[in-house]
Amino acid sequence: MRMFRDEDYEWLKTIECMKKTGMPIKDIREYIMMAMRGDETLEQRLDMIKKQQESVAQQIKELKEMSDALDFKCWYYETAIQAGTAAVPRDMTDEEIPPRFVEVHKKLKNG
Repeated sequence: MRMFRDEDYEWLKTIECMKKTGMPIKDIREYIMMAMRGDETLEQRLDMIKKQQESVAQQIKELKEMSDALDFKCWYYETAIQAGTAAVPRDMTDEEIPPRFVEVHKKLKNG
């Protein structure tokens, strides 16, 4: 059984957060080393966090696009099952496809 101080717990939570955002271990290590050096590294740490924040924003955007594509595919297969054939949703025009899926359908169709 390990005993941690509140400060240790805060470090563990910070490291866990950084790992979950996809920050490389070497960058996490660099961040910790800078923090241990103190206030002289405040700007560098802020820059590092802002860079990771941009990376997370990009990941969120990509995940949203993937989620939208999966939503479309669920609708597609539910519609095909209901119709008894994949030809029905496959052959629908943009006007027949639910409006929320039109852009996703275009992206998937045009690669």
